[in-house]
Amino acid sequence: MSFLCIDNVTVFYPQGISPYKPVLENLSLQIKKDDLVVVLGPSGCGKTTLINLVAGFVKPDSGQIKLNSNLLQGPGADRGIIFQENALFPWLKVIDNIAFGLQLQGLPRPDRLQTAEQFLKLVGLRGYGQHRIWELSGGMKQRVSLARALASNPSLLLMDEPFGALDALAREQMQELLLQVWHKTHKQILLITHDIEEAVFLAGELVLMASYPGKIVDKIPLDFSKRFIAGEPTRQIKSDPAFIKTREYVLTWLFEQQASNHLEASL
Repeated sequence: MSFLCIDNVTVFYPQGISPYKPVLENLSLQIKKDDLVVVLGPSGCGKTTLINLVAGFVKPDSGQIKLNSNLLQGPGADRGIIFQENALFPWLKVIDNIAFGLQLQGLPRPDRLQTAEQFLKLVGLRGYGQHRIWELSGGMKQRVSLARALASNPSLLLMDEPFGALDALAREQMQELLLQVWHKTHKQILLITHDIEEAVFLAGELVLMASYPGKIVDKIPLDFSKRFIAGEPTRQIKSDPAFIKTREYVLTWLFEQQASNHLEASL
């Protein structure tokens, strides 16, 4: 049985003076528990709309979304979300940022600080709890964002271009951390990205979306993330001919999609 079930969902947005057009049309996706699914596609294909639907920020015009067999009708604590911008509270210390969701749930302060310390350690920031947000690097801020999202124990973790603002080294370190955390927590993760190498490295299943309207055109099972979890070094994986072949296939497909979109826009 699917853990997350997106069933035949269509979303319309107004586009200038034109009639409403579907951003997503009849989109269906089933994601099982413990899966790490990455969505990739050209700009405008509806990736962020998909994340917003599952987060409960947007309601479908038709179709339905269920998590643990429960119909989603708005935001909820069963879903954690991480954006490209960290959205942390600069007036709070690191430990209090991580514990914020637990405070909203009414957990006593000693208990929520104890839980926050556990997740601070999980993301490799032990000893940074009393630091201010502005004292941290971009990669460290995203580690805090990850810890905060996990501290409330959501069933599903949603990630919208979470590493897009990081430099190459920090980005790869965060990719490795995410896989380690995923392996330790067994959280279901739905992540969208524009970075092809990142998508191929992280995905247990890579979902390819096309535009006008947004739709799923392919699903590719991959095992590179499992190879990392099993102990194979990242650079060895990313230099493997099988990895390069997959990356180039996806890159070629994406270029074809972009060219098709530009041609359609010019007609």
